[in-house]
Amino acid sequence: MVMLRKFLCSGVRDESSLGDADKWRQRRNNSFDQNRQLEEVTKERDGLKRVAVTLQRAVTQLVAYCASAEDELNRTVLAHLLGQLAAPDRSLDLDSRPSTPNQTDLNSSVVSRTKHVHFAPDLDSILVSLDEEGVVGFLQQQRDVSADIKRELEHSLRRLRDEAHELLELSARCAGRGRRESNMLESSAVQITELVQDMDNKIKICENCEIQKEMLSEVQTESAAREAALRDELQAAALRLARLLAERGPSDVIAEGYGTCAEPPAGAGACRSLDDARSPRTQLARAAHDLELALRERDDLQQQVSQRAGPNSYSDTIIKDRYL
Repeated sequence: MVMLRKFLCSGVRDESSLGDADKWRQRRNNSFDQNRQLEEVTKERDGLKRVAVTLQRAVTQLVAYCASAEDELNRTVLAHLLGQLAAPDRSLDLDSRPSTPNQTDLNSSVVSRTKHVHFAPDLDSILVSLDEEGVVGFLQQQRDVSADIKRELEHSLRRLRDEAHELLELSARCAGRGRRESNMLESSAVQITELVQDMDNKIKICENCEIQKEMLSEVQTESAAREAALRDELQAAALRLARLLAERGPSDVIAEGYGTCAEPPAGAGACRSLDDARSPRTQLARAAHDLELALRERDDLQQQVSQRAGPNSYSDTIIKDRYL
């Protein structure tokens, strides 16, 4: 009984431990997937940040390069134009020769008449638009990514709350079922104990019945032997009585002149009393009396056995059917 209870309890514990292990494994897989997705998003964000920094650095270098190229182009163009403008002015001066102006004045006049041409493209607006669009796009992308991450996190949290609620309900149901099963096990253990006690009592009753049956069989055997002996004695007495009656002659004494003698002699009376005591009739009556006493004793024994057996009607019926 104790082993059965331990086996049932161990089975319940194994089932509950397997269910808890499956739930823990599922939670671990979910958390692992979420962590992996979060790591991927983080890596993508870091990569985008590095790309944005690289692009900004490249644009800055392009702006610096364009500025230096613009300066170099302006210097080259100015040098070429100044050379072409200086030749006609020198020819005119040689023809007229009103005066010989200074070379410095000539250069200043040419420079004043020339315009500084800006051939470089207007990169400021491009850079501004590029920066604004890039920053806006990057920020919008970051907002989208952060919004996606936020939605994913909210969805994961909601799913985790639902799973936690389900786990709590499942644990409550398992606890209630465990209590019910423990109560059932306790009640079944009590019932098994009662059944074992009842079985022990019935086994004891059966053992007592076996003992009483053996006693009854012995008593019945003894009674049958005594009855057979009494019957043999009765038959022997009957045979002896018949033989004595056949051998015995007439016992009446006839007196002459007086009729039948009413009073026999004293010696004859004494002999007759001895003969009556030893007569087969007396022995037959004594044997019949002994037989009746034996039958009464057998009935008393059967009644005592039935009273000892008590309410075991089944055993009484078996004994009566087999031995009576």
